[in-house]
Amino acid sequence: MTTLIHVLGSNLPHHNQTVLTFFNDVICQEMAPSSKPHFMVVSDDAQLVDAYPQLKIDVFANKQAIANSVIQRAKADRRTRFFFHGQFNALFG
Repeated sequence: MTTLIHVLGSNLPHHNQTVLTFFNDVICQEMAPSSKPHFMVVSDDAQLVDAYPQLKIDVFANKQAIANSVIQRAKADRRTRFFFHGQFNALFG
């Protein structure tokens, strides 16, 4: 089975809150209760995971940390797919 992980790669509280709220309150109502959408989010909000109980959320401190995790997951399972929800600028150097 293909895994889909949504990536919110910048610490933009309003943008991230909008996306997470939409998935938690709208999309999850249309899904089977056993399948939680998986998100990887850059945030410094310690309460983020608790605020969205319908979602599986992994929180990262910065873009570099989330990028490294995406690379690791992609290498570990080539069937994993990532949906980047904007605001993810590549780091060079």
